[in-house]
Amino acid sequence: MRRNAYDPDGRWYSNTPEINREISGAEAEALIPKIEQAIVQYPWSNRGDYTLWPGPNSNTFVASIIRAVPGFDARTVSTAVGRDFPVNGAWVEQDKSNALRMSLGGYAGLVLGWEDGLELNFLGLVAGINPIKGQIKIPSFGTYQLYSTI
Repeated sequence: MRRNAYDPDGRWYSNTPEINREISGAEAEALIPKIEQAIVQYPWSNRGDYTLWPGPNSNTFVASIIRAVPGFDARTVSTAVGRDFPVNGAWVEQDKSNALRMSLGGYAGLVLGWEDGLELNFLGLVAGINPIKGQIKIPSFGTYQLYSTI
């Protein structure tokens, strides 16, 4: 994995980036050292560690940094193949948002939590529903807002 190798909001294979969380000011200043420490602790940072599927890959990297840093309130998109690869190798764990995450090495899994709703992961594809947020997650197409929530 490379750090600071590309523009953080640059195009990726001609795709326009989607910014799903923006943090600035004092909040960003407080998070930056924690993010940098999580990057140092990322277990797959050597040449040859990258595996396109099921992971660890670049989406695994981003998802693991987000999950490792308290207060870093962001989510990877449901189409990010590799985001559910278990960084610590655990088959079952509870993440910082109290979601229950189950994974069979990134090949299949389940996520259940307030922020994520119910997600089924199979071969890198995510299907799910989050009635609290009014969302449905369709494999290969992403997350769609069905109705507004308060």
